[in-house]
Amino acid sequence: MLADESWTCPLCESVWSNATEFCSIDNQRKVSSLSATSPSAGRGGTAGATVATRREPPAPSRRRRRRVVGLVTVLVLAAVAMTSGIIIHRSMSSTGAHPTVTSKATTIGANGATTTTSSGELTSCPKRIVIQLNGLPAAEDGALFNLLSDDLVVDPTALTIVSPMQLDGRLLGPELELRTGVLGVQFPTVEAVLSSDADVLLGVTATDFQIADFAAHPTVGVVSLLRKSSLGLMWNATVFPSVQTIADLAPLPGNIEVARGSSFEPWLGGMLKRPVSNDLDLSTSIATNPALLAQTSVVTIDPDRTQMSSPTPIKVGYQLLDDAGWQPSTSVLAVRADRLDADADCLSVLVPIVQRAEASFETDPQPGLDRIVKAVPQLRQFWSYSSETASNAYAVMQRTGIISADPQSVIGPFDAARVSTFVDIYRFTQAMVGIQIPGMPATDLYTNRFIDRTVVRQNG
Repeated sequence: MLADESWTCPLCESVWSNATEFCSIDNQRKVSSLSATSPSAGRGGTAGATVATRREPPAPSRRRRRRVVGLVTVLVLAAVAMTSGIIIHRSMSSTGAHPTVTSKATTIGANGATTTTSSGELTSCPKRIVIQLNGLPAAEDGALFNLLSDDLVVDPTALTIVSPMQLDGRLLGPELELRTGVLGVQFPTVEAVLSSDADVLLGVTATDFQIADFAAHPTVGVVSLLRKSSLGLMWNATVFPSVQTIADLAPLPGNIEVARGSSFEPWLGGMLKRPVSNDLDLSTSIATNPALLAQTSVVTIDPDRTQMSSPTPIKVGYQLLDDAGWQPSTSVLAVRADRLDADADCLSVLVPIVQRAEASFETDPQPGLDRIVKAVPQLRQFWSYSSETASNAYAVMQRTGIISADPQSVIGPFDAARVSTFVDIYRFTQAMVGIQIPGMPATDLYTNRFIDRTVVRQNG
């Protein structure tokens, strides 16, 4: 597809004839606004989810960016200061690297007693199941941390977290290893890790990353745990009280900054019909720079930290990119495309377990959040994550619909129409900036063959 070709936007049925005639997505959703002056504002009523009274310095977001990100210089310096010699890929031999694990499962009772029972659930999987995260741990990873046990072991050099695999107190047999790190600094992309390291079974990714890397590192998503990405834009709602959505930013003065290489940048500029800078400066923020109208935000953490670090009390407004029309499938667990059939026996039992882990996390997030809070400082990175931060993040996930509020909805399946629409939008907007994405069936990016449709949400 060439940039001067016409194309009908499937979201609004308008014809885009070039980069200046972009579909304006009708969006009636209201943005959340947080108040630094009210300790309980915008917290969704979740226990413990209150604005911190102490001030935390804002930490760079750990979530995904493109290969070269605006955070690179900061993160490299932080990494060098925190640890010497970061191992990007850790390949573990299947012989001698793991403790012996039997095909028995142990049920842990409320009084601490254990009962060993036969379990063949995961006998078709490796003795150590390795999953590459797309960043450093956060509440968005809650389902996977629900599969770790409390006696997790953190390796700050390899940036791994390992424990016996369990769910709701029942040991499942294998060990689970979560590999972490900073995308673009400590590993290139999740897709590249899956291609280069045969020990990694699954990686946490999103549809835009799958498309971008598909030619070199094709992957297939097997489950999508969250309804929306936590990536958004935030602005100073004290200065711009009338702004309710990203679309409202279009006529206002000031710069809109996103991380360098953000895949949504051309879409955002076209949707707003105004320039968007891809040179996000982390030395400043909407709280301190009057020329900065809006900036990239991971809404589960950045708005709170921006408010708490502001020299004067401000309100921070934000909206998810998903609510504005940029809708990749997110928290996708993907497998290398050429291993899909070979790993099918394992995935047929593992994917439903991951679905149940997400259901359990949404019903009772505390165990998973506690393990994230326990693991983060042991990684010895720039990233900090307190219990309060974790609780606040989960409340935001509920309030904004990152976690679906639809009771009895099946956890994890891909929506064929959503993926197909996003592939078209992604290819068109990338072509606008001269990047030609080869055509592909959207169904090459995902499969629902392993989804257990009896695993439904109970949070309604």
